[in-house]
Amino acid sequence: MVQQVKIRGQIQAIAGRLNDHLNQKRRVLLLVVIVFTISGCGVSWWYGQIDYLLRFRVDSYFDLTGEQEDFIVNRLEKHLVWHRNEGLADHVNFLVETRDGLSDGVTRPEIFWFFQAYRNQLRLIVERLSGDSIEFLTTLNNEQIDHFIDELKDENEEYEERLSMSREERLQKRVESTIESLEDWLGSLSNTQEAEVRRISLNLPDTMKPWYQKRLRRQQIFIQALRTKGSRLEIREVFFQMMLPIERKSDDRSLDPIVEMILSIDRMATPTQRQHLNDKLQTWIDDLREIHQESTDA
Repeated sequence: MVQQVKIRGQIQAIAGRLNDHLNQKRRVLLLVVIVFTISGCGVSWWYGQIDYLLRFRVDSYFDLTGEQEDFIVNRLEKHLVWHRNEGLADHVNFLVETRDGLSDGVTRPEIFWFFQAYRNQLRLIVERLSGDSIEFLTTLNNEQIDHFIDELKDENEEYEERLSMSREERLQKRVESTIESLEDWLGSLSNTQEAEVRRISLNLPDTMKPWYQKRLRRQQIFIQALRTKGSRLEIREVFFQMMLPIERKSDDRSLDPIVEMILSIDRMATPTQRQHLNDKLQTWIDDLREIHQESTDA
């Protein structure tokens, strides 16, 4: 019993550290968030804790009643069974195609394929969870909606702090985040590579303010639908708006700077760095295949 409490405490601490990533992505119930953002401990370990992590996050947003928690536990278990038996196979196929596409460099069409395929992975989960999520959202009372608003305010403070920085400070922060992410995926960068990444990143548009304004509008629309007890159709619409990023088309010129940055970084990647990326993706593929196989064999 003591050991279980200790483990739960460790998981809760980890969940807290995951909050920033989960908040940025705005996914309340998405299994794929944790599946695709794991590092350090193995995929299998994370997957084994996924039900607790998700219940922890939903409870922190809405301060669940006992009846609501029972609903979440019961329905989530059914979704996890589906995900192990069917959803993981789609994720594995996506990762395999991504690995193969990255092995010899990428092209602009391949980048847009990845954007669309990743969105499809998210939609797969949102579609699956939407019915039960909407049913749950219709049970929220005014106090729980107020609690949710307070949670969002706490999250938004982080973005408001960034907006209060000077443009130069904000861009430098983005540079450091970009380099950290690239070193996670590719391994160490050379001085020349790091200097080039800094140059490219600093020249990208500063989109923080319009992105944050769009975030606030989505939140307000979502809260309004909850407050006014909108129809299931209305709640479904705002639920999907909250859960999914805006769909982009291949001729969307606003993506040009990001695409050009990806292409530039890809051209700089060494064989060793490509192998590092391949090995990381292969580890995920192997672990997810093992989880899927164990479930289908059971």
